[in-house]
Amino acid sequence: MKTWIQKLPIRFKLLFAFGSILLMSVWIISAGISSIQNIISYNELSDRINGLNVAALKMSRDIQEFSDRGFKKEEFLKKNKSEWLDSYDNEYVFILNELDEITSHDYFNIQSNKKNLDSLRSKLIVYNKNVKSLILAFSERGFQDYGVEGKLRQAIHAVEDSNYPYEKASMLMLRRHEKDFFLRKDLKYRSKFNNGIAALSSQVDSTKQDEGKTEIKNSLKKYQSQFNYIIELETKIGLDSKSGLRGAIDKNFQSLENVLSGLTEAVKLKNHTMVRQALITLFALLALQVIVGLILVIFYAELLTKAINEIKSALVSLSRGSFPDNMIVRTKDEIADAKNALNNLVDRIRAAVQFAQDLGKGNLNIEYKEEFKEDVLASAIINMKGQLVDADKQQKSINWLNEGMATFGEILKNNTDNISELGDEIISQLVNYLGANQGAIYVINEEENCLESVATYAYNKKKYVTKKIQVGQGLVGQSVLEKSYILLKEVPEDYIKITSGLGEATARNVIIVPLMINEQVMGAIELASFQNFTNLEIRFVNRVSESIANILSSKKIAERTRLLLEEAQEKAAALSAQDEELRQNAEELQATQEEMERQRNELLQEVEHLKKELKNAKQMLKEIKTESQQKDKEYLVE
Repeated sequence: MKTWIQKLPIRFKLLFAFGSILLMSVWIISAGISSIQNIISYNELSDRINGLNVAALKMSRDIQEFSDRGFKKEEFLKKNKSEWLDSYDNEYVFILNELDEITSHDYFNIQSNKKNLDSLRSKLIVYNKNVKSLILAFSERGFQDYGVEGKLRQAIHAVEDSNYPYEKASMLMLRRHEKDFFLRKDLKYRSKFNNGIAALSSQVDSTKQDEGKTEIKNSLKKYQSQFNYIIELETKIGLDSKSGLRGAIDKNFQSLENVLSGLTEAVKLKNHTMVRQALITLFALLALQVIVGLILVIFYAELLTKAINEIKSALVSLSRGSFPDNMIVRTKDEIADAKNALNNLVDRIRAAVQFAQDLGKGNLNIEYKEEFKEDVLASAIINMKGQLVDADKQQKSINWLNEGMATFGEILKNNTDNISELGDEIISQLVNYLGANQGAIYVINEEENCLESVATYAYNKKKYVTKKIQVGQGLVGQSVLEKSYILLKEVPEDYIKITSGLGEATARNVIIVPLMINEQVMGAIELASFQNFTNLEIRFVNRVSESIANILSSKKIAERTRLLLEEAQEKAAALSAQDEELRQNAEELQATQEEMERQRNELLQEVEHLKKELKNAKQMLKEIKTESQQKDKEYLVE
């Protein structure tokens, strides 16, 4: 072999050596591309599993909403349909489809990982089975005039409408036990109810009237039967969140969530491990390429004559781990070609090593040397860099979106009940997080049927601006009316101006997003910026608007409740004041009556006294008159 190589021209010898190095380069490129593809694949798998987590949470929320109020809706009672059940079915089908698609991923070729995925699928099926059982139980139970509860009401009316003379108080006590059970979900009221039914039936049996007795007893039995049956359904559904089907569903979801969390962490760990291994492999292959190149150089140097000692020295220097200076080319023969090729190789390796080192340090903005961009190794490394940049950008976008949602979720969870203060906090954070220049939040004023600004923010300062906009008026009103966001890229000169210490200018981009929850508009967000809003930022604003609308809805309900409570308290205070005033007036009236009674008694006493004196005076006058007449008679006699 060595003799055959020695017979080759120098040009062919070098071509053979460089061909070997080129094969190593292709090997490095293939390994790098394979590693990057695996990293991207695991990133996509991680995103899909995160999507499964979100879908599972939505499923749990939909079932909770259905259990709390959805089964009472007329649409479910009549047609067994519900918006929450439709949402649940969509999320369930989505998760099953995602599980079917990710099964083909290389990660699940490992038996233990596939076992975890199968466990997740089986837990999901069990969870869905329990959910369907819960839906059937709620459908059979019904509400008000539907289902078993409707039959229970019919039985109650049959007893209450009966003309048979039974104790109404006993029936009222039965109704009380019935309502206590529905309110407290305590099985002790079933015993009380059944004892009450037995007592009432005995009272009916002891009554002498036979007409209607059989009918009333049958009605009582039907009443008892329907009530006990609805208790069985309630027990099956779950008297609390930890029992019955509700408890089973909660346990299923916890188990499902644990498997998803474990799968998420395992995939993330595998992804990080692959990134680390890819970097190690890349550097190892590059080192191996250099080592193999040095070995080949040394091998061919021994085959060459002393005329190429300069090339040998350069290669020896390169084999010792240092890059030699460029060799001076003095001839135009094959040795000159070899020197040129070696010089070029050293430069390319230096550029590749430097580029790889910069990539290893996380410097993804580095540019490959222009003169080396066209070769295979450079193209592969540049392509690898591009894929790493894309993966990094995608991950940063996901992280930015998740961090923003977490930040605003914390603000919405912990902020004050005052809508204005909440609006200030939200708009200031939103403007700064998006790098916008100005923003405002509008809330629906239900009394005036218009949009009223509750918070305005620009250039890191709160702006005390109050503005009212009619629904349908302007872009903000139009966005609320159409229930969709508006992105304005060509802003009119007179629409909005952003003012700073350097002057004022028209914003380049304006986005208006309605705050909606369940198709109900709670307000709108308006943001203005000199920069164009990206699709990621628009998506983020839409997601934040949903959370804000949900909180605004809750806070408006709380505010309305607080105002009603204050109004009731004020009315109670006013009634109390009126009662006090009436009480004082009554006391004064009573005192006046007592004083008048006292004066009346005194007047009566005075009248009696005057009557006595008058009587005495009359008596005295009569005596005087009698005495006078007596004297007149005596005088006449004389």
